Amino acid sequence: MSSAAITEYTSSVALVILGESLDPASITSRLGMEPHESWMRGQLKRVGTNVHQWGGWKRFLPEALKAATVEEQLNYWIEELVPREEPLESIAGSGARCSLDVFVSSDAAWFKLSCEVNRSIAALPVSIEFTFWSSSSAALYLETQHHPSEQGAA
Repeated sequence: MSSAAITEYTSSVALVILGESLDPASITSRLGMEPHESWMRGQLKRVGTNVHQWGGWKRFLPEALKAATVEEQLNYWIEELVPREEPLESIAGSGARCSLDVFVSSDAAWFKLSCEVNRSIAALPVSIEFTFWSSSSAALYLETQHHPSEQGAA
């Protein structure tokens, strides 16, 4: 297999905030960013008849970054979140789980995160959660819109 084939992957990094009593409107106000998806505990899920067991707030990458590398996508979030570090610390301190959720789809992928990216993310009150799916199963993952970050929320 050529090295070019090993480095081909699809990725997306989203900011996800989850919490038992999370109020999405409060998160939006505190961060000064609109979510792409949000819900409150007890609200019906988009699919099925189940209700959410916790509140959630998600913001995805701009369309222009969807073909970027994982490191470029993480750099975008670093630039967005460093000025919002104080409200993020407050949100995390109230019991919410703040994470950068990295989704990677490939049959075989290789990527690196520079020391600078690692240091910058380590300084933020967010965890990094990786989800890897094979290219052949990624469509199923995306169709179900099930996300590991939603399991075991704060």
